[in-house]
Amino acid sequence: MTDVVCIGRNTKEEPLSKNEWNSFIIEVTSLFSTLYFVGEGIGIYEDKKEDSYCCVGILNNKDLLSSLTKKYKQECIAYLCGETQFV
Repeated sequence: MTDVVCIGRNTKEEPLSKNEWNSFIIEVTSLFSTLYFVGEGIGIYEDKKEDSYCCVGILNNKDLLSSLTKKYKQECIAYLCGETQFV
């Protein structure tokens, strides 16, 4: 199975500071035992553009994502788990 986690920088009030954003990225990345891909760009959540970051790999414990959601004042963290198929 392959796990995908995507996070955004915005909160209800204002975007996370640069230090908070970097810490958020480090904490999410550290939850993976194996990383196949990481990348950042601009995402869209509820019709608003925001900085975003995505990790693809093998996640150790998805249950820890909910604590990061609270810690970094996020409404949610996007999580997807699926079987990789090569074509």
